[in-house]
Amino acid sequence: MSKTERKIVDLPVSLLDYDLPQDMIAQTPLEKRDDSKLLVCDRSSRTISHHVFNELPDLIPPETAIVINTSRVFPARVDGIKETEGKVEILFLREIESGKWRAIFSRRARMPLGRRIYLFDNQITATLVERISDGKDIIEIDKPDLFRKLMASHGSTPLPPYITNHNIEPERYQTVYADKSGSAAAPTAGLHFTDDLIAQLENSGFEFIPVELQIGLDTFSPIRTDNLKTHTIHTERGIISANSACHIAKAKSEGKPIMTVGTTSTRLLEYAAHNSNGIASFDGNVDLFIVPGHEFKATDILLTNFHLPRTTLLALVGAFMGLDFMFEAYKSAIENNYRFYSFGDAMMVT
Repeated sequence: MSKTERKIVDLPVSLLDYDLPQDMIAQTPLEKRDDSKLLVCDRSSRTISHHVFNELPDLIPPETAIVINTSRVFPARVDGIKETEGKVEILFLREIESGKWRAIFSRRARMPLGRRIYLFDNQITATLVERISDGKDIIEIDKPDLFRKLMASHGSTPLPPYITNHNIEPERYQTVYADKSGSAAAPTAGLHFTDDLIAQLENSGFEFIPVELQIGLDTFSPIRTDNLKTHTIHTERGIISANSACHIAKAKSEGKPIMTVGTTSTRLLEYAAHNSNGIASFDGNVDLFIVPGHEFKATDILLTNFHLPRTTLLALVGAFMGLDFMFEAYKSAIENNYRFYSFGDAMMVT
């Protein structure tokens, strides 16, 4: 299904607004991941209940298939020195071909085309070769293989801008099941799982099925238009292996519930389901904009964190549970001192 074939609803983005006290934005992860709170929202009864994440095995239906995004966050933030000797910070988003990266500069307005930046004690030269109107410019690296190695060993974790504490252990911004590097941001709903909790769930008959959506920063960016129908959704690379597709299809055929962990897993599964008869193996760009009115073909249960106002993530959650019920849940979370955003608490919608 192409973008032009989708009918995006006429919905003012102002309807995705809510007020959150700044002190409710979690600045650090909990010492134990699965000690986070879990808000459980039942769509059929429109009831809301309060739990702890480690109670999850008792809260989901037996034999639920749990779909997780195993993409690993790479240390994408790199400091550089311009040829004019000024300092600059670069956030590398995605390598589009060998040596060419989409990236975001700090102080972009001062960065002219052709500017050279020296990275990692002058071992690497990066050159701005194309300015893109969305701010994600194209940088060419002179030694691509060495750059990848140096970024892996010396780059910094790209924490979201609302997290002001930069002394976070990098592995705390990874899921315990993170696999192949490829994301500039974490699939944060999965941050609540521990190895012990996963083992407990598997021993109880729940199946974990891995997929991969390489998350870009646009996932978390505010919608900058006044109406959802005029917003252009970003694209991210998604991968569903033949084995995972087979397991998801088998679970669906046997009537087992599918729980997607995070909006990223949801978006990938729904894209695959809407572009084939059932879930098939897939490797390509995902550009599905899930908004109220979307027909969910794969997702039965959504496990997610709490999201920023005016974002595509909030639109997706509103599509799954209805805007009114979603904001009722958010109001309850605020009244009960839940922690919000990446290192915050979780919500499960059944």
